[in-house]
Amino acid sequence: MALSVLSVISLRRPLPVEPVEPVEPDPAVLPEPVRKSLVERAAACLGALEPAEIPPTLRRVARFEPRRRARLAAAQIAAALERDEGFRGRVADALRTEQPELAAAVESGDVPAAVDPAEVAVAAYLLRPEGWERVLAGAHATAGREVRDRREAAEASRLREQLDAARSEGAREAARLTERLEEAKAEVRVLRGRVH
Repeated sequence: MALSVLSVISLRRPLPVEPVEPVEPDPAVLPEPVRKSLVERAAACLGALEPAEIPPTLRRVARFEPRRRARLAAAQIAAALERDEGFRGRVADALRTEQPELAAAVESGDVPAAVDPAEVAVAAYLLRPEGWERVLAGAHATAGREVRDRREAAEASRLREQLDAARSEGAREAARLTERLEEAKAEVRVLRGRVH
């Protein structure tokens, strides 16, 4: 008997835990808002390119309307941006033309805090200035916080609904018990009247 107790006690000892190094996010794995914005920007740019400038994997969808391109060929566009420096450079040139202040700020590393972090990450991904991977890591952190905030808001909403339901059930139960109490009091009055 003592042996089994000792074995149970030894099983309850905490196991040593190895410290885990934080893993840097892979720049090829983009946060969803950044990926979506990149794909939309590249899809819009495709229509302005010469046929020879279009990556072979995107030639079939190049004649589609930009939103349709982005919807139907999102994975191919994202892959072309990652692998084809010429295509990414053309999309970056379009960014420089459309948003010169943002492009200059990202390339200089002096981005105002008021700029949307997803747009900064898009520009950094396309322009690839020194330290662009850190910008994407920041976008990952921001996206993670946003996901966490949305989950917490949904959980808070769910808990509020549960609390409201419990309060309403409690109010119904209190009303029911009050009614039974009144019925019991009336019955007591009747019985007292009979006794007297």
